[in-house]
Amino acid sequence: KLPFKAMLSEYVKLDLLAIPSIWLETGPLTLLEGLALGTEAWGSANIGQMALLRGHGQVIEPNTPNAWQEALETAFAQHGSAQLTNRIPARIRTMRDVAVEMMALYRGSRAKHEDGLPHAAYCASHNSQC
Repeated sequence: KLPFKAMLSEYVKLDLLAIPSIWLETGPLTLLEGLALGTEAWGSANIGQMALLRGHGQVIEPNTPNAWQEALETAFAQHGSAQLTNRIPARIRTMRDVAVEMMALYRGSRAKHEDGLPHAAYCASHNSQC
């Protein structure tokens, strides 16, 4: 097991992050880490983050050695021996981005109800001083 900083430095050396998952996964951390560091990711259809993978990488179907070999050969033929990286957007939403968006939604919803009837009706129905 690598220390976290050492692991990050290994990700940025990769030309491609291959995740040929055999079993269904809910959200592989490996995919999120690789994409956050700008590494192109490919994976099987068993990856739980399909929308993210389709938007920033490639889904290899069927998940067989021959399909993976064909996809790799096609990519190298199209791009020569150059690295496959830097073909994905540099900016991928982070957990901080989501938190900031959620706080804005919360504040907006709260502001609508501070002086309005829905808020007062809620307080009255719950015998509460809000």
